[in-house]
Amino acid sequence: LYFVAALRFFSASRVVITFHEFFDPLCHSPGSFLRGWPQRARAGFLLFFAHGALVTVTSRLAWCRRLYFWKKERLAETLIAGNIEPAPLSPGERERLAARYGLEPGVLVLTLFGHVTSDKDFPLLLRVAARLRDDGVRFRLLLVGNSSENRFYRRLKKLETQLGLERCVTWTGPVDSREVSWLLQLTDLYLSPYVYGAGNRNGSILAAFS
Repeated sequence: LYFVAALRFFSASRVVITFHEFFDPLCHSPGSFLRGWPQRARAGFLLFFAHGALVTVTSRLAWCRRLYFWKKERLAETLIAGNIEPAPLSPGERERLAARYGLEPGVLVLTLFGHVTSDKDFPLLLRVAARLRDDGVRFRLLLVGNSSENRFYRRLKKLETQLGLERCVTWTGPVDSREVSWLLQLTDLYLSPYVYGAGNRNGSILAAFS
């Protein structure tokens, strides 16, 4: 922070910063509001002293331009590119992949791609899956990506067991980009249960679109 301020006043260098999402966590409760103050203060400090900024969220850009009105022409939006290149999927590979992940004909394939982190409402996703099963819907929920052995993941696995979803849910763990692309091509419905809202700042959503 002090380095940015020093550059601003004692150097001819132009300082441009970029933000992915700088108000995290959002203020869903008084506790999260207080816990988020240090990060919001750092973000405000950087925005104040920088010559310009690139912001990935449209609503945040509008907010920044209102608050930092004297530099609004130097605040711009930039898009995040998809983080997975589309890979061709042959009929044979499609059959082998479907067999490996239990994607039987007539089964609805629901997919979420990304790290298993608390910014996605996995508990809600699992409860919705249980409701679908109880309603007689034949489906397979594919959770594609890193499911490292952290406390949040263990809590989700416990909930999965309590709901009796072991035969309906597949945690792939880390897979390479080609297989991610293939699994997305097998998907009937892509899921984006982001706690803070989904948009063009989410590389996984852009990968699904591609």
